[in-house]
Amino acid sequence: WEPLEWDAVTGLLADKLGRLRESGRPEGLCVLLGRDRGLTRTAWRRFAQAYGTPNVIDVFPDDNLGALPAILATHGVRQRIGYDLAASAYVLSLSSGWLDAHWSTEQAARAFAEFRRGRPGFRPKWVHLDPRLSLTATKADEWIPIRPGTEGTVALGIAHVMVREGLYDTDFVERHGFGFEDWVDGDGVTHLGFRRLVLQEYAPGAVQELTGVPEGTIFRLAREFSANQPAVALGFDGGGCGVQTTYDRMAIHALNALAGNIDVPGGVTVFQELSVLEDEVEIDAVADRGLAAPRLDGAMAKHRLRDSAVDLLADSIESGRPYPTEVLVLVDADPVFALAEGKRLGAALSKVPFVVAVTAYHNDSSRHADLVVPHLHSFHRWDFNIAHTLSGHPVVSLAQPVMNAPPGMRDPYEVLRALAGRLGGTIAQALPWATSRSAVDAVTQELFEAGKGAAFGPANEQSWAQLLESRGWRAPFAANLDEFRRNVFAGGGWTDPIYFHREWDRVFRAPSGKFAFSSAYLARSFGAFPEPETGADRDHRCLPDCRVSARRPDETYPLRLYVYPLPNLVSVSSPNLPWLNDIAGAYMFEKWRTWVELHPETAERLGLHNHDYAEVRTPRGKVVLPVKVFTGLMPDVLAIPFGFGRRYGGRWCAGIGENPADLVDPQTDPLTGTSLWTSTWATIRKA
Repeated sequence: WEPLEWDAVTGLLADKLGRLRESGRPEGLCVLLGRDRGLTRTAWRRFAQAYGTPNVIDVFPDDNLGALPAILATHGVRQRIGYDLAASAYVLSLSSGWLDAHWSTEQAARAFAEFRRGRPGFRPKWVHLDPRLSLTATKADEWIPIRPGTEGTVALGIAHVMVREGLYDTDFVERHGFGFEDWVDGDGVTHLGFRRLVLQEYAPGAVQELTGVPEGTIFRLAREFSANQPAVALGFDGGGCGVQTTYDRMAIHALNALAGNIDVPGGVTVFQELSVLEDEVEIDAVADRGLAAPRLDGAMAKHRLRDSAVDLLADSIESGRPYPTEVLVLVDADPVFALAEGKRLGAALSKVPFVVAVTAYHNDSSRHADLVVPHLHSFHRWDFNIAHTLSGHPVVSLAQPVMNAPPGMRDPYEVLRALAGRLGGTIAQALPWATSRSAVDAVTQELFEAGKGAAFGPANEQSWAQLLESRGWRAPFAANLDEFRRNVFAGGGWTDPIYFHREWDRVFRAPSGKFAFSSAYLARSFGAFPEPETGADRDHRCLPDCRVSARRPDETYPLRLYVYPLPNLVSVSSPNLPWLNDIAGAYMFEKWRTWVELHPETAERLGLHNHDYAEVRTPRGKVVLPVKVFTGLMPDVLAIPFGFGRRYGGRWCAGIGENPADLVDPQTDPLTGTSLWTSTWATIRKA
């Protein structure tokens, strides 16, 4: 590597991007964003819009990736959801990873504690279905093993019993549901409804064959879920290796609608809208033409319910269609390690003429970069972060520098603004804040002018603000902007503690204004963006139809591969710390390596024992791993943890273990373009 001064960095980038834009091809710039939800993300989005590229692609599209597309299909809103577990009486958790890999581990742990011990004298029940005895399963009242990727099928089997035995909330379904019964459109055509779908195609006996969950257990779960109200059905709300299909999440969420537990205390909450620094960006004629170009990650027909589909990017780079990718910027992102198609994407990056990595740590993706721009650690800069509590309250947390920046380092926002300034015109105008501090000040001004919420503070102040706002008054904690800003900086952030339940106009914005058992949003999408015949009719594709095959596609690979995340390694910016490797597999008595788990029956049949080394093979590749015989696993399943296996990034993570993504032969979710890790079949033999 050759070191550059900061002026040389911005000059080099301005030259590359300026030439690209002058040639009339601004869409040739592609920006991949990582997990940051604050100023870095906001600034790059504004820069890209003014520059004229539609290709701002999220490597992790949302912390609630699994739930958001299903909510868009059934509610018609692009919002995340939460769960009021503190008031729930029963939780049906379908591979939710609640205590293993939740998008907000602290909130998840606190919510579970409140669920379990927050009501003295009353013990609610938590039932967890999962292919393996995960951390969440060990804390549940009951663990039920299930075949990988069949959570939606089980949910529809439970729905079958609830509908057949009349155990659902008829008032909610009739008043706030659409498509439950067969329905007739404006042209007089009758369409299949949810009731007929589950009664005809998801009888518990058939579901048992597909999922491995006994028929009697399905009947019992349906009756328990209906009898213990309020009850909540949870799916996996994260992304990556645990992601469930959109149809699976729609099916799981349909149970909440059947129970009438959407936007009620103890049920599902729909997050309130919140945005900052999203005023309109002025664009010129060049940007206008570039933004009209097709996206590199595919047409809307390939990811109908998601803004972007990074898993499809390798196809575009390799083929050069719909146009070549000429400059690619990785912003605190490591898709080469994190994606099922990461290895292929890494190879495709060699075809991109100029790759830039903006990162605080070297990683498997930055090794492909032509230019690495150091990203200042959050300890050294001003920033903000937009989030929500699980109960649906919006939160903006603010970060102040707690340490002086290392010599020679610059704030990443100010570097991007210097680049925008060199390009000039509307691009420079897109980033009007001189420093990251002034951008954070602009955020606090927007919050103050919104006239609601208050700075983080003691519980009694939160309760007082909640009481006043619920009566139409503003909490009198700040007389002016300066006082409000001081309070917010002192408290560390802002929140609006008010959540009004049963605001149906906010919660349901589907064309019917109701919960869509049959999605009109999808129907319109299929009409606007036709796709080749899939073998399923339009009615089935608008319903949460989760049919899976009980047969393996190839006798050569008789076992299902199940990849599960190690949160200590997956959810951190850099795992280059020895103690992370020490604790990553502590509950399995493993560390510093990747292993493969087998059920004792499977291991005995294959002649494998603890600590043997075995070759795991899939249609995609092979690895040799130590064997861990584990009773807490579905028979005929191979479980491999995801978190080790980086090839770059420091002495404490590079070359340690294997990355199971190299084994995954993913199918693609037809509604989001997401790679599905649970679709892979495998075989194993002693090495």
